[in-house]
Amino acid sequence: MAIYFNTNLPETRGLLAFDRTTSKINDILQRLETGYRINSGKDDPTGLIKREGMRLDMKGLQVAINNSVEGQNLLAVSEKAMGSIANLLTGDPSDTGIIGLLSSGTATSDQITNGINQLANTIDSISRTTIYNGKQVINGAYDYNTITTEGGNKINKVKVTSADTSGVNPAEFTLTVGNVAQKAGVQLNDLTTGITDSTNYEIMLTDNEGRSVKATVESESTGNKISLSNIIGGITSALQSNPNINLAIDPSDILSSKNRGENQNVTINVAEEGGGAVDIGEFVAATDMGSLTTDGSTSAAQGQIKVKGQDWSFTGLSGTVVTDNNKISVYSDSINFSALMEDAVVSGDNIKLKVSGGTSFQLGKDISSAGRYNLGIATINSNNLVAKDGTTLAKLRGLDYSKSENVDTARQAITEFASQIATERGRLGTIQKNVLVTNQNNLEDQLAIVTESEAAISNTDVAFETSRLARQELIANSAMSAILYARSFSQFAVSSLF
Repeated sequence: MAIYFNTNLPETRGLLAFDRTTSKINDILQRLETGYRINSGKDDPTGLIKREGMRLDMKGLQVAINNSVEGQNLLAVSEKAMGSIANLLTGDPSDTGIIGLLSSGTATSDQITNGINQLANTIDSISRTTIYNGKQVINGAYDYNTITTEGGNKINKVKVTSADTSGVNPAEFTLTVGNVAQKAGVQLNDLTTGITDSTNYEIMLTDNEGRSVKATVESESTGNKISLSNIIGGITSALQSNPNINLAIDPSDILSSKNRGENQNVTINVAEEGGGAVDIGEFVAATDMGSLTTDGSTSAAQGQIKVKGQDWSFTGLSGTVVTDNNKISVYSDSINFSALMEDAVVSGDNIKLKVSGGTSFQLGKDISSAGRYNLGIATINSNNLVAKDGTTLAKLRGLDYSKSENVDTARQAITEFASQIATERGRLGTIQKNVLVTNQNNLEDQLAIVTESEAAISNTDVAFETSRLARQELIANSAMSAILYARSFSQFAVSSLF
């Protein structure tokens, strides 16, 4: 082995090993002190990238959880206030509310007037003083404001419950009418095929609810036919005897359902009294059926005709349209609303709505429209509680309750107000339970999993690092011994020369 005076190679190697071991010991001690395996990019570049991405996810998830909780609190405050108003209308277990006063039969006109005034004042007070985060939550702060900029004479009672107004406020939505809803109906006509003179015939009419009524008609004495006038007379008499059936005859001699929609249908069976089917193909006029022409689902078999109505259809908004007679409910990604369509609506009409107001909560971890939930909270006060006939709570103040018809009007209106509030409370409760609470639970589950994954990447394994520390300390001790030995050997080599 070569021995040098100027350079002690064994000592140099020992010092290098000692420095490297000391650096590793310092890294291990830092991990044990901070609790993190990754304290800088050099510790684990790939792990650092993953960890920072997960930490961003964790922050986004926590913000979304907070938003879900805040939304629940907002709706809870609103729903409680509405519950207080509902108790004023219908009463709680300790009293009967204003309904009890209107139904008592012994209350004087002045007592009812005072009761209505007190009710309106209290409701307005609750509406003004129910505040969350500085806003009057049921006095219009979170309600949607809607203006019809086109087709306004063909749609009314527009009620928006959700709309995406985050990009532009107000936001404009266009709905184009495809199919106009139709009643189920047939144009009545003379019946001449297979008719026997002076024979009674039975016409069985069935509506979409399965309710039936029987009309009896007699054929003409000559001509082998049942005349239209006899048919109309027999059916009219039968319908008058059963006003609950969903069928009617209009001035154009059309037998139809009372409401519109694909779920409406009219079934007509004609038979000779005592049996024997009749070919009733001519029962429907050979010309078109006018405004009651449906989608062609008219079956004309021997003795029976069945026709069904047609639903509204629209283009312009992707989503689902639910129709019930002239009422439409639109559920799309950008807006949810209900409205009543007027009879003047025709296919191709454009209806444009400008919507502002409402609020939204970011319920996803990423800031995007996909994770945003839009909602509105109805305005509840004496001017915005409106019955079907247009009566508001404010208008009830001015009625003369010495007249029984005004008491009936007030009773009916109050009942409708209570129903409206119950519907709104149910909607808010559904949002709380099915949207916000469910979303919070889902986010919390995600946060727990992401946190666990981040911990596996980022945190220090104390047992592992302690074991590494003990090993590196042994190596450092060995390096130090090697350094001391190298120095002593060098001194021995020098002393041997003299």
